[in-house]
Amino acid sequence: MELVRYVHLNPVRAHLVQAPQQWRWSSLNDYMHSSQHTWLYTVEVLSLFGKQPRKKLLSFLTQTPDLNLKQIYSPEKFPVLGDEAFIKSITKPVALGRLVPRSYPGPRLSLEKIVGAICEGRKVSSSLLVHRHKGSRPLTELRQDIIFGASRIFFYSVSQLAQFLQISPSAVTRLQYQF
Repeated sequence: MELVRYVHLNPVRAHLVQAPQQWRWSSLNDYMHSSQHTWLYTVEVLSLFGKQPRKKLLSFLTQTPDLNLKQIYSPEKFPVLGDEAFIKSITKPVALGRLVPRSYPGPRLSLEKIVGAICEGRKVSSSLLVHRHKGSRPLTELRQDIIFGASRIFFYSVSQLAQFLQISPSAVTRLQYQF
């Protein structure tokens, strides 16, 4: 309920309007009247206010107009917001070191198989790779797809990709960052 108040009173606290209903982009008018937006689900919030929920919601919003973030969310009390499973998943100890693995943790596709799958999907021949047409757009796009799949999915290194594609490591790096 405090979050509902916080969200709807933001424009008032920012001195953009005098009353929350005046804020053109607020969903409050949808809560106060039948929602015109099919994507906005108001039932759960309104159910928090019992009988005559619209009247009680408006009354609730006007009770403490000077609400600040610490009243709703105290980082000291709740350093993380979420359900218990989420909190456990992000607060468990993390081993120091690289967060991104240096190699693929399981059996990975060979570079030949990655190239074959990408070429098949793009309906081009893998022989395009052996053509050394500098600046050829189809060749560049094919290399980008291979580098993306091999480096981001299977963690092949820049040097492995450069050697396989017969291009310089700096060319691999340039293509990696053009995604």
